[in-house]
Amino acid sequence: MAVARAGKRRNKLDPSLLADDITFLIAKARSMATAMANQRLNRYDLDLRMYSVLSVVKYGDGPSQRELADFLVLDARQVMYVIDALESSGLVERTTDPADRRSNIIRATEKGLDVVEKAELIVRQVEEEYLAVLDPDQVQNLRTLLNRVVNPPSGLDED
Repeated sequence: MAVARAGKRRNKLDPSLLADDITFLIAKARSMATAMANQRLNRYDLDLRMYSVLSVVKYGDGPSQRELADFLVLDARQVMYVIDALESSGLVERTTDPADRRSNIIRATEKGLDVVEKAELIVRQVEEEYLAVLDPDQVQNLRTLLNRVVNPPSGLDED
């Protein structure tokens, strides 16, 4: 329970059961890290969603908008808006998928590849600063556990 945490109260809301709820803690950690990253990525006119799409496009083999939405766990409409912004900035281009004319393939432009290289450094710095309260083994354990949660072994993610 939150109250029993080393006898410390950080603020008057700490005794709430929510303060120790894993889902809430993950969401809060994500919000805090996202705000930190967005502030720094702003110098390249990017936010974390834009960076995420650009990064996946850089390493992917011409993903479709649907594949991006599925991988990033975003609504297709959100991905469309992000791609629109990236495209208008000259960072990505859309082409019709020759295998499925109803689908668009997203590719990074040369400018996009240059920007994402710089943005990757920023995101890594934010991660290091944000997780500085953990030692390297704890960071690796956190990464391993989160990967297991978002990529469960086969058969465990079925209802």
